[in-house]
Amino acid sequence: TTKNSTINHDRKLLKKLKINTMNNSDNNEIKSKNISKEKKLKDIPVAINNILKPHVS
Repeated sequence: TTKNSTINHDRKLLKKLKINTMNNSDNNEIKSKNISKEKKLKDIPVAINNILKPHVS
């Protein structure tokens, strides 16, 4: 049950991450498309690393 709860927690965090990056990119695209693309690329590995990290319970 602890494993399932951490997986659900990660999914919630991922949804928040996606929402945040989507909102930020929409705002940034008006100013500069290049900056938002670079930001997205940098954020992706961080999100993957957070999911792959073993959770100590």
